[in-house]
Amino acid sequence: MKLSGMFRTCFGIKQYSPMVDQAGLDVWNLESEIQLFHAILNHKPVGADRHFQMIYVCNLVNSFVSDPISTDDIWKKLGSLYNMEELHDSEVNPFQSKMKEFSLPEEYDSLKSLKYPRVTSNSGISVSRSPRTDSCSQKRTRKSLRSVDSNTTLASSTNSPVTTTVSSVTSREKRR
Repeated sequence: MKLSGMFRTCFGIKQYSPMVDQAGLDVWNLESEIQLFHAILNHKPVGADRHFQMIYVCNLVNSFVSDPISTDDIWKKLGSLYNMEELHDSEVNPFQSKMKEFSLPEEYDSLKSLKYPRVTSNSGISVSRSPRTDSCSQKRTRKSLRSVDSNTTLASSTNSPVTTTVSSVTSREKRR
């Protein structure tokens, strides 16, 4: 049975050649080939996850045959039947996506032509804020009680009338 050239290139099918191991014995018998075809119906060893699918194929084939067949033998058998590179290239890759630059529809062209609006104060002066000068992004500092106590002693030593009420808190009271 000879297949037409177009059919051969479209589906990546090669002519049949039996697999023979080093001892000259045929590794593939009718039962193992049938099991191989049943296994590749559900688990195609092409695409991004072809090696994982091959593990399933190998396990399914070996569960039904008496002599275990290695994944290398399965790859060679599939390579003798099909053009695996063509099949791999024709497989749709679900992880590959084409990046497309976003653009607004034409109905927004009038808005795109306007200058970027700025915030203006009541006096008409435009106000622009840098994101680094926001009060949220400024680092807050913590004053210790010792610095407050030292400020009161400095203020009292300068002879200026300062009235501050600082409650002295002991370390035991802080813990409560």
